[in-house]
Amino acid sequence: MKKITIECPAKLNLFLNVLENNKELALHDIVLINQTINLFDTITIEEKENSIDGIFIESENEDIPKDINNSCYKACKLFFEFTNLKLNNIHISIKKRIPIMSGLGGESTDAAGVLLGLNIMYNTNLTKEELGQIGAKVGTDTPYFIHAGYKLVTNYGNKIEELENNIYKQYLLIVPNFGLSTKEMFKKIDSIKTTRVPINNLLHNDFNYVIPKELQKLRNFLNNYNVNHTLSGSGSCYFIAFKNNDDIKSIYSILNNEFPSYKYFEVENVEGSKIIH
Repeated sequence: MKKITIECPAKLNLFLNVLENNKELALHDIVLINQTINLFDTITIEEKENSIDGIFIESENEDIPKDINNSCYKACKLFFEFTNLKLNNIHISIKKRIPIMSGLGGESTDAAGVLLGLNIMYNTNLTKEELGQIGAKVGTDTPYFIHAGYKLVTNYGNKIEELENNIYKQYLLIVPNFGLSTKEMFKKIDSIKTTRVPINNLLHNDFNYVIPKELQKLRNFLNNYNVNHTLSGSGSCYFIAFKNNDDIKSIYSILNNEFPSYKYFEVENVEGSKIIH
């Protein structure tokens, strides 16, 4: 039977500018510069015999929904609807490494991984644009992960443009011992007035204006050091960006002493998803 395993990368927002809230679409218009990094979830998709047809989600992580509320479930269902293929018994196993509710795109990259994997499994030869059309129905970040890499993302996540020469190569991720609700963070951002920011202003993120006190403490602490830092997405992951890795070890040691309950990941740029087998 058919089977494929794919590694799905997290992303960092090197730039995030929230524009108007389009209430008709129930979406915010956001300008993003994204970069995929080598922190991966692993998705295994397998077609099995001799059991009831449908989509079955498996994961050791108890916080992951196992029904239609799961982004992988949604992506799989939409793929079969789009291609008019018969939906057989599909088991999707999710091994989570990307922290949940961190602003690193875990749900969206997993959905993109399912679409990329199914496209190979069933030899459907859908283009990235077609896969992005499917992915957009799962979430606004999913089309980006179909393309991945260093990209400018506009038009509610639907327009994805290649960028060159990302000056940042490595990052230290700082993941607090709490997550942040994207929905609640957007409510907060709607309560203030944001303005258009030039896209060459890397490491700008409008959500920095509404972060909770715990993250503001971290932000203030980092302001005492000569490092480039910002929030990813709507949080809660904060990160330091390096043009080289000379300073990662020293700043990690300092941060670990000051914020010992947080998790830290040293990561670097990657082009996108990887097929394992």
